[in-house]
Amino acid sequence: MIRSWASIMLEYGERLLEDFVRPEELFAFARVQAGNAILECNQGSTRLSPSRSTAVHDVIQFGFDLGLDLPKLDRTIEFNKVSGIAQTKFDSWRSTLPDGKVIRRQRLIPGTGTMLRFLMDSSDQVDEDFLDSALNDLLRNIEVKRQDSLLPQPPLAWNKAWDERHDIAFVFCEFTRSEHDYRFINAALKLNDWGFQARHRHATGMNVVHLTRGILAQESVLGELWG
Repeated sequence: MIRSWASIMLEYGERLLEDFVRPEELFAFARVQAGNAILECNQGSTRLSPSRSTAVHDVIQFGFDLGLDLPKLDRTIEFNKVSGIAQTKFDSWRSTLPDGKVIRRQRLIPGTGTMLRFLMDSSDQVDEDFLDSALNDLLRNIEVKRQDSLLPQPPLAWNKAWDERHDIAFVFCEFTRSEHDYRFINAALKLNDWGFQARHRHATGMNVVHLTRGILAQESVLGELWG
């Protein structure tokens, strides 16, 4: 059942009362860090992993869509788009999930965000039951564990663990865009705020590009919903 605009705005107002970051501060941060990430690419000093090159590609696209004045990317990058993931890789990842679940003992299975995005973008028939179950398990984990939610198992380095969370926030935004299930944009807002509070003091552009993508995706979706 689609919830009312009043319901969404009420939740957003409650979120502000919970001492979350002001939306304009979050967006200003993302705008600056998007530019910094592109400048790092132009300097050629950063070797991009497949996940980061995909995130940079998305940030540039969101920047264009949102009318941001970002530096021009003048370095040729082999963008590793998620759509390039082989179906066999997804099938292999899914076969390793304990009981077919992306949350096990209240912990996140690494790679979940990337693989769910592949599933959502796939031109093949989407397994709606698996996608719905996975997304709702993620949402439930956030509701119960809050700032301690979506901790990967096996454990990852601090920055990488946050990137896994940011990838989930991005998936939630894109799911909201396509399905208008506003529970997920509300969860993405929380994840992006928590990520900002944890990482903004040490942001250098590329090291928070997954967070930047999540924030810009959030702005894009909210613009469509409230515009």
